[in-house]
Amino acid sequence: MPFRALVTAVAVTVIAGHASTARADNQWDEERRNAPTEGQGDLSVWTERRLAIDGHMGFGTPYGLTGVSLELTPIPWWTFGGGLGVSFGGPQLAMSTRVRYPFGHAALAFGVGVSRGGYKTVESWIDASWTKEWAHAYWLNIEASVEHRWRTGLELRIYMGVGSLLNPGSGECHPNLRGYDCDGSGEPLGFLFSQNGVPYVGVAVGHAFAL
Repeated sequence: MPFRALVTAVAVTVIAGHASTARADNQWDEERRNAPTEGQGDLSVWTERRLAIDGHMGFGTPYGLTGVSLELTPIPWWTFGGGLGVSFGGPQLAMSTRVRYPFGHAALAFGVGVSRGGYKTVESWIDASWTKEWAHAYWLNIEASVEHRWRTGLELRIYMGVGSLLNPGSGECHPNLRGYDCDGSGEPLGFLFSQNGVPYVGVAVGHAFAL
């Protein structure tokens, strides 16, 4: 009798343990299926961390060679902000907005903005006969970017775009020291550096805060 009772107790314990383990495994599988993973729909980094401060570096960007920006993301697919920077022409001021397609912690984005700052262009890079300068050049900027934001708040954005000069007639043309006359156009040689479409590329690294 005691032996039968012992066998029965062991059998009940094994069955109960197996059932408990099965329930735990099923619960873990369910949580794993329902839990969003990075790159598979987890948008919490865009909904919870709405305020970002970024440092910028690049060539010809709306922030110049280097700058800093403050951005707000009210909803995951929309961001707006502005900042200050410095270029060869002097201080730069920029404001922009962009829409993004987030897929998890990464996103593709397209933006438009305006910027203002000093600007200088030359006839050519070698033995230029004239230089044209703007104390305040106003730009319309259109860009595309790829960005990633980690759970810790660290974010990275690589962007490239084209800036169009809005006040081309406001520049002052200066002949060089050899006494060549300005041709009056203020248009530099070469397609890539036309005042009507100046390409730029930059990278932004910063931190997003909960708001």
